[in-house]
Formats: sequence, C-alpha cells, structure tokens
Amino acid sequence: MNELVLTRNDIVVARHPHDTYFFITMPRNVQRVHPLTVHMRGAADHSCEAGERITEVVMAGGEMFSADWVVTRAEWGVRWSVATDRYGWRGVSAQVAYDFAVVPGGTRLTREMTVEFATGHQECRAFQRTIGDASVQEQFLLNIKSALEQQPAAMA
Repeated sequence: MNELVLTRNDIVVARHPHDTYFFITMPRNVQRVHPLTVHMRGAADHSCEAGERITEVVMAGGEMFSADWVVTRAEWGVRWSVATDRYGWRGVSAQVAYDFAVVPGGTRLTREMTVEFATGHQECRAFQRTIGDASVQEQFLLNIKSALEQQPAAMA
C-alpha cells in the first residue's frame, strides 16, 4: 500500500493576491525563500503558465535530488499548481497547490502538498520525515510573507 504525506499550511500576506501569485509562480523567488530548495532550472525567470516545466534541486533528509515539475494549473491570482511523477526517486510523486484568496489586509495564501511513496521506499524515511515536517512548510510561508512585505506593493 502506498504511503501519503499531506501538508496544508496557510498565512495572510499583506499584499494583493496578484502580487502574491506573481511572486510564487516565478520559480527563482521560490529558490530564494524555500528552506529545502537549492537551485531551480528551466522556466525560472518568469511567472509560469500551465504546461511549463521547472526543475528543482532539493536537499531533504540528508539527500540532494532533483524533481521535474510541470505546472498543471495557472489561474491568475486564484490558484497555481505543479506536479511531478518522480520526486527524487522512482515511485515517489508529488503535487503542490497554492490558493490565493482576498482577505482584509491582503491575501490568504494556502499551500497544500501531497507526496505519495510507492510501497518499499524505506530508503526515503529521512526524506519523508523532512518533507512532512510542518515547521519546514511554515518557514517557507513565513519567508514568502517576509519577502513580499519588504517589497513595494506592485498592484492595487
């Protein structure tokens, strides 16, 4: 039976959803603020649209690996999602979705990640613990909030 690691985190960012969306969907920004991301390749210098591909180099659980992500949904200022069928190892897949909602004072940014491990991936235990560690995902969202709120607001 496959094992799932599910995380869901949210934070309010004092920026319009369009600003928050633009920041998240430009992979070079993720490289700057994600605690596990070492490097991004591919379409990293612009807001990525559905069908575009990004390669992320990750350091997690004492292992460095890459994941080839495909943007599966790009709904400006509302939802953006990516998926990979090989998150470092064969038999490990992942999906990440970001939702952007207008709230008083800015944007409620919600991030949901699902990582599925095929049966027999004992070598991935340290990685499973790291990726499922809520503090890693919380730090990522805090870093996004900090980076965005330090920038001048671009959209009204």
